[in-house]
Amino acid sequence: MKEKDQLILFRGVKLLKSEVKVLKELETLVKKKRKFSLTKKITQNTSKNWTAKMEFSIKVNKVSGIGLSACNLKKIPETLRNLSSLQILNLEKNNFTKLPDTIYSLKSLEELYLNYTPIKALQPSIGNLKLLKILDLGFTLSLKTIPESIKNLKNLKKLWLFEAKFKTLPEAICSLDSLEYLGFNWVKSFPNCICKLKSLKELYIYQSNFTSLPDSFGDLTNLKLLNLWACKLKSLPESIGNLKSLEKLILEGNKLEKLPDSMKNLRALKELNLGRNKIRINSEVLRILEKRGVEIYI
Repeated sequence: MKEKDQLILFRGVKLLKSEVKVLKELETLVKKKRKFSLTKKITQNTSKNWTAKMEFSIKVNKVSGIGLSACNLKKIPETLRNLSSLQILNLEKNNFTKLPDTIYSLKSLEELYLNYTPIKALQPSIGNLKLLKILDLGFTLSLKTIPESIKNLKNLKKLWLFEAKFKTLPEAICSLDSLEYLGFNWVKSFPNCICKLKSLKELYIYQSNFTSLPDSFGDLTNLKLLNLWACKLKSLPESIGNLKSLEKLILEGNKLEKLPDSMKNLRALKELNLGRNKIRINSEVLRILEKRGVEIYI
């Protein structure tokens, strides 16, 4: 066996020597002399005060996941390319402004978390991450756009863009046929091409500036949750009644005065939030939905 492929002990488990070198390098970049701990699954940080987390997971003596949450990292080392089996990379709440090109060569990567970082741009080579399923860009306040090549991420299922400063949603996103979860806010107009994303199950759009939805919105027949909080909506299309899978509908904080009759057809609906609108409580649509057992909040 070549020296670079030797298995050595690290935190109680055997790993390839070349991969242990990468983990040790990352430890030197983190202040306060923190050390990696082994975990079964890399998860996002849920602590309210963003306590630093350094974790790694393994599969068959190789690193499969890296979690460096809130570690004050100002740069990401090029040597991450040596983690050829890396599937999960969590870099949330750090201070780097760019990723090394080698990140985009991690062909096994399935989950990439860059939320709460000051990253300024993604390279077009992000389209090389063909197996990527989750991309979290929430609260990346310095990120102004997304490369057109994101359309090549045909396995992407979750895309979070909350608080990213896009005036319009990049149209390339509408080519992501496998996308099931999408969230963003602050757009000036509704991106009609979203209605092409037939696999969507959950759609979150917050604090945006559109007053209506296109008729084609009814094409999103796999939607189970729709949250259009504070979007200045004045009306809903009749086609919303086509959302046969919809279970939860949040329309709080809009400017709606009435509901389309077609909402009677939402047979799967369990919860409807209409808080801070101008809907009449004695609306016939509401009476029918309430009789059916739908929880309604006004």
